[in-house]
Amino acid sequence: EMLQLTFIGTKEAKVVDALAENGTAEIAVRFVSDVVSVTRSANDAIVAGDPQQIVEVIDTWTFACDTPSTKRNWMLIATEGE
Repeated sequence: EMLQLTFIGTKEAKVVDALAENGTAEIAVRFVSDVVSVTRSANDAIVAGDPQQIVEVIDTWTFACDTPSTKRNWMLIATEGE
């Protein structure tokens, strides 16, 4: 099976949590996005989803960085769907 995801756009991106401790900062962002999701079998038959239907997806992504660093490279450390 093959999953095809087409990202349409983000409706909302909102910071829902933030903390800093022991030299690490974390920030959680809730994204509300529109996608088209279709799962196809090996012979290209649709198993799940609809190629004509836009679906709202809500995820929270958590990012972290080392606060002593001058580069502030944020790394994705967790994702969670609603």
